[in-house]
Amino acid sequence: MNVADGTIIYLVRHGEAAAKWGDNPDPGLSELGARQALAAADILRSMSLPPAHIITSPLRRARETAAPYAMQLGKTPTVDPVFRELPSPVALDQRAQWIQSFMTQRWNEQNEDITRWRSILLQQLTQLTGSVAIFTHFVVINAVVAHVMDCPDTLCVMPANGSVFTFAVTDGVLSHVHSGTQQASVVN
Repeated sequence: MNVADGTIIYLVRHGEAAAKWGDNPDPGLSELGARQALAAADILRSMSLPPAHIITSPLRRARETAAPYAMQLGKTPTVDPVFRELPSPVALDQRAQWIQSFMTQRWNEQNEDITRWRSILLQQLTQLTGSVAIFTHFVVINAVVAHVMDCPDTLCVMPANGSVFTFAVTDGVLSHVHSGTQQASVVN
């Protein structure tokens, strides 16, 4: 696809976090996660239309995953809270149990806060222009894939840490282009 015809969006799942989702509200990357960030930068550089713009979730693991690619381009990523992880309605020590339950549900079963979060996320994606890399989270990628693939489940794909999913926006419509690497893993 030519950028003149629309927008290409690369959603990059952050590298492996140094702590589990229910143990730390904002962990950085583990050593493996740092290597995954470098590999994601290599993948983005190899794309037929490498992203010229970089957006990242404000969370540390996403910002640290964006850093190698941003450094290669000599750019500073835009931090956008729209692309942060799914808002959790429970205390930190209950998050792991809550997310396990969430991933067995459907999007139409979600409360108003989660429905609003997803709606804003999808709207923001359709307003982007050019080629954009967004460093984000597991459930963000699932929210987008579910929308474009008409999948009712909250868990439609298992994006591996550092994987790149490609979408296009043409005339305000978001479509799926390519799925990144998937793995059977826990959300950490």
